Amino acid sequence: MAICMTIRAAGSKVHLLINKSSISWYIRMAAPSSVRFLHEKAYVNGKWADAASGKTFDVVNPSNGKKIGVVPDMDAADTQNAIQFAQTAFESWKETTAKERSVILRKWSELCIENKDELAKLLTLENGKPLAEATGEVMYGTSFMEWFAEEGRRVYGDIIPSPAKTKKILVLKQPIGVAGMITPWNFPNAMITRKACAAIAAGCTVVLKPAEDTPYSALALCELAEKAGLPPGVLNIVTCSRANAGVVGKMLCESPMVKKISFTGSTVVGKVVSILIPVYCSDFTVQGVPYKVFL
Repeated sequence: MAICMTIRAAGSKVHLLINKSSISWYIRMAAPSSVRFLHEKAYVNGKWADAASGKTFDVVNPSNGKKIGVVPDMDAADTQNAIQFAQTAFESWKETTAKERSVILRKWSELCIENKDELAKLLTLENGKPLAEATGEVMYGTSFMEWFAEEGRRVYGDIIPSPAKTKKILVLKQPIGVAGMITPWNFPNAMITRKACAAIAAGCTVVLKPAEDTPYSALALCELAEKAGLPPGVLNIVTCSRANAGVVGKMLCESPMVKKISFTGSTVVGKVVSILIPVYCSDFTVQGVPYKVFL
């Protein structure tokens, strides 16, 4: 059912055709508690968790400045706790086969597609992008799940010619351990699946800090990952305010249990991370977008 609305502006008429379901959605925007998958806790070791301090911070709808809800304001100690759980989970997760991991990622993707409308509404609520774009991002995010589900099956080794006639050189690729990740606000769904699914497919575990502006999309993904069969501790989400972002990021970079860092975000934080990582972490990926402007 559609409703036709006429708006008069500057002496002219503008006719808008609005779907009834869209109206109900915009009405519910004022009542975010009715939105599915909205979790006000972090996700650590397969459980919904509060900060040890009990502190929280507000998440705001950028379209109207109204409070959506709260999430835990975690600190370095909470992050260390999540890393420890991820390390423990790694010991068993690394022993799973590529096929087993692929099946879980495929199921995760299917669940996200089944719930794409609700995931998109949640994304729009906290991020502000139009609903159509949010839906597109959710589907874009599932493409990474599908891609890495199959690429994980094709992690081949190699045989290198040896200078010694009696020896063979074999190259075996193995998961490295806990991967620490920091993601931005502008693609709160797809940037997570792009990073986390690669690590999970390879047999690694993840501790991820989403942007403080958009934590709910990350937490929604955790609910569906759990339903898909992802074991506790494989994917952990640490939420924190801007005030604690530095100490949480520093802990991810400095922990000896974290063997890989993947970062996408601001230039300021990127510079700090790039200084810390080479000292403590052997492998890191920092996304940058160099460009020139000609005036």
